[in-house]
Amino acid sequence: MKVLNFGSLNIDHTYYLNDFPKPGETISSNVYEKNCGGKGLNQSIAIKRAGAEVIHIGKIGKDGDMLLDALKEENINTDFLKILDSISTGHAIIFINEMGENIITTYAGANRELDRSQIDGALSFAKEDDIVLFQNEINDIEYIAKKAKELGLKVVFNPAPFKNLNEFPFELIDILILNEIEGEQFTSEKNPNKVLAKIIERYPDIIVILTLGENGVVYQSKDEKLFFNAYIVNVVDTTAAGDTFVGYFLANVMEGKNIHECIKKASLASAVTVTRKGALKSIPRLHELKDIQFKFK
Repeated sequence: MKVLNFGSLNIDHTYYLNDFPKPGETISSNVYEKNCGGKGLNQSIAIKRAGAEVIHIGKIGKDGDMLLDALKEENINTDFLKILDSISTGHAIIFINEMGENIITTYAGANRELDRSQIDGALSFAKEDDIVLFQNEINDIEYIAKKAKELGLKVVFNPAPFKNLNEFPFELIDILILNEIEGEQFTSEKNPNKVLAKIIERYPDIIVILTLGENGVVYQSKDEKLFFNAYIVNVVDTTAAGDTFVGYFLANVMEGKNIHECIKKASLASAVTVTRKGALKSIPRLHELKDIQFKFK
């Protein structure tokens, strides 16, 4: 069993600030870092560090060697990762304030250049118990979802960022993992209960996992609703926290654990992530979670 992750790959340019600039204001950064990132890459790394197998499908430019190296260092399958000559690698500009909050803007670059032969080639290696995962930082996600469903595969969608999705066929999705901001963008509701109710009303067969940051996680299906408290931690940087959650959740699903175990382990891993700076380097390895003694909020 494995995850086929059709995912973005970005070079992250991170600036640490005392506070975010206001419109028209110029401020200086205390620290600048250049690192590997992209929601797809982060999630592949999290899946692998959680102990599961993953194939990463995506595209980079010739300037993206550090991303390919990062995947190979984790022994992640890159057979379906292609390098383009004429388009640069995607990148992200990340601002982080002293509270650990972040503002992120991305440039898609090669991430928007997946072609259908690449998609079909990867899916041809899927087995019936495999999971197909994708985010909204790549192109042709509707095609990926349709082809995966035709093959009878479980389809997981992390709709981040939530844009240009008005016509997306969410009925093809088995598990939808989104945060409270994306939930509001999806439903025009701020209250988590109303967010979940609207999604389930529209798509009764979908499983929704709504992450609420320090307020925990809610699991909702047509038959069951479960709330999970967050862990109490000292937040340093929230970058990659959601991606860590996705990766650890899916790794535990593949191990056959029940929903309580899957979400608790994913929440714990995500809690560790926010206590560290950066993206990839903040994602914990499975063995690091054994001695963690965080308390619930």
